[in-house]
Amino acid sequence: MIMRVGKATAAILLTLCLGCIGKRPDCDRRPLKNSNALKSPGNNGFQVIVKPYPLNGSLDEVTGYIPGEKYTIVIQGWKTRFTIQTFRGFTLAALSSNDENEPAGLFQVTLPSFRKLSSSLLDLRTLKLKEDGDIRWSVDCWHAVTHSSMFPKANVSVIWQAPPHDEGCVTFKAAVLEYPNIWYMDDDELTKKLCIRAGYDSTKNSEATEECCSCDEAKYEIIFDGLWSRQTHPRDYPSLEHLTHFSDIIGASHSRRYIMWAYGGYASDGMKELAEWGSTQAYEQEIREQASEVRTIIKARGLWYPNVQGITRAMFRVDKYHHLVSLASMLGPSPDWVVGLSSFNLCLKNCSWIDEKTFYLYPFDAGVDSGITYMSPNNPSVPREPIKAITTKSPADPRSPFYNADSDNMPPFAKLTFRKDKVYPSECKDSSEYLLASRASTGETETSEDLENKGKKECTVLNWAPWSLCSATCGKGIRMRTRGYKNPVKAHIMGCSRQMNEKQFCNALLSVCHGSENFNDQCAASPWAQWTECSAKCGQGMRSRVRNYLNPMAIKQCSIQLTENENCTGSAGLECNVVEDPHCQATQWSEWSPCSRSCDEGIRLRTRLLYRPENQETCKHLELLQKESCNLLSCDTFMRTHAAEICSELMERGQCEGTFPRYYFDSGSKTCRRFTYTGCKGNRNNFLTVEHCKRTCLSEGDNTVDNQIHENNDLNALPDITKQEYGAPKDCVVSGWSDWSECTQTCGRGTKERVRTILSPARNGGQPCPVELVEKARCRLRPCSVVCRIGSWSSWSACSASCGTGVQIRQRTAKNPHKQPECPAQQTEKRMCIESNC
Repeated sequence: MIMRVGKATAAILLTLCLGCIGKRPDCDRRPLKNSNALKSPGNNGFQVIVKPYPLNGSLDEVTGYIPGEKYTIVIQGWKTRFTIQTFRGFTLAALSSNDENEPAGLFQVTLPSFRKLSSSLLDLRTLKLKEDGDIRWSVDCWHAVTHSSMFPKANVSVIWQAPPHDEGCVTFKAAVLEYPNIWYMDDDELTKKLCIRAGYDSTKNSEATEECCSCDEAKYEIIFDGLWSRQTHPRDYPSLEHLTHFSDIIGASHSRRYIMWAYGGYASDGMKELAEWGSTQAYEQEIREQASEVRTIIKARGLWYPNVQGITRAMFRVDKYHHLVSLASMLGPSPDWVVGLSSFNLCLKNCSWIDEKTFYLYPFDAGVDSGITYMSPNNPSVPREPIKAITTKSPADPRSPFYNADSDNMPPFAKLTFRKDKVYPSECKDSSEYLLASRASTGETETSEDLENKGKKECTVLNWAPWSLCSATCGKGIRMRTRGYKNPVKAHIMGCSRQMNEKQFCNALLSVCHGSENFNDQCAASPWAQWTECSAKCGQGMRSRVRNYLNPMAIKQCSIQLTENENCTGSAGLECNVVEDPHCQATQWSEWSPCSRSCDEGIRLRTRLLYRPENQETCKHLELLQKESCNLLSCDTFMRTHAAEICSELMERGQCEGTFPRYYFDSGSKTCRRFTYTGCKGNRNNFLTVEHCKRTCLSEGDNTVDNQIHENNDLNALPDITKQEYGAPKDCVVSGWSDWSECTQTCGRGTKERVRTILSPARNGGQPCPVELVEKARCRLRPCSVVCRIGSWSSWSACSASCGTGVQIRQRTAKNPHKQPECPAQQTEKRMCIESNC
């Protein structure tokens, strides 16, 4: 929801997925607290209005929604030419008409803003945002938005995204506080019912046609954002958290004649391999066999623990014939659960390409395994079953981590965004011409990696190494393989981005770990019950929660934990001799946050809010934030257990703007190298010191490891490399110089280079390796012929329109002393301009 309530600047975007939590107690949506004032009848002119998003000056109301689309919801009173009806407070909720205890849709919330009441007619297009927060989520209704100040408001506008599927009608219910003791709720136009748009066909892409009419081609970036976590999906979350992942993504941009997968269809052998093990090789081969129907094979790195909530990207191209896109990624660990998209059409009715489109992904069952839980052992479905969506009612088995008899809502597992990167103008062709061109082509189908590294011969890679052994001796584990660049130095300089390692799910020789509940349905347990009340009203106490075996006979052979206890603080706080101030009433404490560190000692937080934020200064003695230390496991233990996996990960700088010196292990050259970390994201191949890097990733008996440390962008060696303690001194051995590269220019002056590599590092005090591993030289070629010289650009002309959209022009002239015909007499550039003085 984007809250706009009046005056000021800046917004902080939060995302609230309504329905991410199961059924809650009934909500108190009254807009005032601690008052006995009764609701006034009627609505006194206040109303809820649904408008398009973005507004674009439209005054038309929306009469029906399309699943997944965004709309602007407005609460306002009557207005005349000179006055606007104001109000002090409000609440707003979007509810399912099938069950008014269930929220509907996805809201995006920004900090609100208050309109200056001296302004004239309300103009929703000119609202400005305020820097401080004037809105909060209601503490009495978990999915409703309410005010946090009593300043007069002219209106509230909200952006609401409709449910991704047809879930029936949605009811918007509002309550308005006009004066401190006068309020209205739900009556008349304060309730707005919005149903699916008449004539909408949920099986078709409403923004695109079945046949594409665009002659131009387009390149898209696909952004896959993992959302799945223990916090968003706590029920029966995998106990072996290090196995959680989204597998490598495989997909294609393709024609209507090729279907990668579809609901109600049956999984191909490639889909079976992906759904069960996260392996993409068989699926990729199936796609390549349909070369004439495929434009780009989409391949993107998977998201593995602890980066399951990370982001991965890929590029692909579409054209008039290949205008659909499909993709899939295994959700693991699981029997055969996948997230993905099938045959989405990126071509619009107006013969252009969609600028941007976002989907929220939910799992589907590939129909090749009959397991019920994340950790179910292999149980092949013979014959295969149709592909079907997983919901809170399907499968109708209480053991399913998604089962919820009281709600149809399920939080999304991932967010998928298509973003148009570039359009390539092209002449119109008949579909048969694309087909004939594909069949006549002797080259292989392009991949997303080819697009990202196009024209970079330095990005050539070696063959994949063999798969490692499965990381588990029983149950399920992980196996991986790696490859390297043929010329790592040049690949690094050119910024190549090919995938250097792959991971897959694997099954150990013993499919069930005896004595463990992991992957054992016989030991399946119900979800944890709610925590009991704290045993103390004030000060420290205890609280507990329990769960039960789903199979009563399991108590004889299983030994999983069925009871949990933890310390708690009474609702009256730590001090028991303090009389509570009625003006300082606060909410219950939130749940503890995740530990700030995944190993060694970190901190976790919990918070609570004042019911009346305006009393913040008076109640500053009240504790609203608590911290405590937490320690999940030793970092050294974690590193030793996962060293091979950590040290084979590619260096990632992160996604912030800091500059922190760190070290990573380069598995190709078996060296610890220095790089600059930006301060957030990244991965586990990230060490504070070179000693820590070497201690984790280099074994004592490794006599082939190069202990040279290299800077990020050059090869200047750092001094004081630790020597081996045993053995005779050995001098460094380097290869001979390579042949000179081609000159960087074809005429005039350029540069060429040659390289050499370290074959064996110095040992035990031997002669150290040379610093210079790359040598550059100038190359002189024939002088470049001067065809023509171009003058500077003139200033941009005035806009051709005095109102609305027009064109600006600038020119430059060719200075042509030799009268060469290649020189244009004059060059002209145009750009669009918009004049708002209408």
